[in-house]
Amino acid sequence: MVPLLNGRPIFSIDPDSGWIVLEQSVDYESQKSYTFNVTATDRHRVRPQSTMTMITVTVTDVNDNNPMFSSPSYSFDLSENTTLGHLVINLGNEVNDSDSGVNKAFTFHLYPPIDPAFRIESATGRLLLNQTLSRKTKPNHVVDVYAEDMGNPPLRGNATVYITVLEINDFVPQINIPASLDFFETNGTMVNASFYFVNVTDGDGGPSGNVTLTISGAGGLFGVEPYGHGLYYTRVLDYE
Repeated sequence: MVPLLNGRPIFSIDPDSGWIVLEQSVDYESQKSYTFNVTATDRHRVRPQSTMTMITVTVTDVNDNNPMFSSPSYSFDLSENTTLGHLVINLGNEVNDSDSGVNKAFTFHLYPPIDPAFRIESATGRLLLNQTLSRKTKPNHVVDVYAEDMGNPPLRGNATVYITVLEINDFVPQINIPASLDFFETNGTMVNASFYFVNVTDGDGGPSGNVTLTISGAGGLFGVEPYGHGLYYTRVLDYE
């Protein structure tokens, strides 16, 4: 039985010379070998004799497939206090190559410009934290990586890793207000109207740097705007 592809023979043979001819392209990833029989018959007019042999054609792989990542991009959140050497992702588990042998073996690399905060193990594809993170200095990191096979010529597959740095709450809010304030008698028009704005600072950024104010120990005479930070009278003040 002659092997067929799309209804057409893959091989043919010259009946006079015996040369076997490849009629269609073969693909190692689709089929690695083909087996068929060749019969030789002499030309005796009365009693022709024949013999048959089996032919096996083995397809040799060529490097025609790029390494492929399971996703073109990966996203992670890392806290500022993440320890050095932390494993962000093992890209060795995320890439595949349909070729075989050295064409299927690959190494991992970072595209320049290389972010010094991260490094990759060439043999395993483990992406590791290499420097301390700071959201204030650099809140987002983009790491472009590629896997390169060992074929000749080598082929590459690409992916991008996005890292968002999460801030830790490492600063205490600072209230900048005099130790004492002088208040004056008020009429009703001053009630619930801000007369002093409390200056508050916090070295953190994002939600960690947003400060709300509350007031206590004022005998109910004063209130404070939790976000606007304005002090106001809750009722009329009377010196007497």
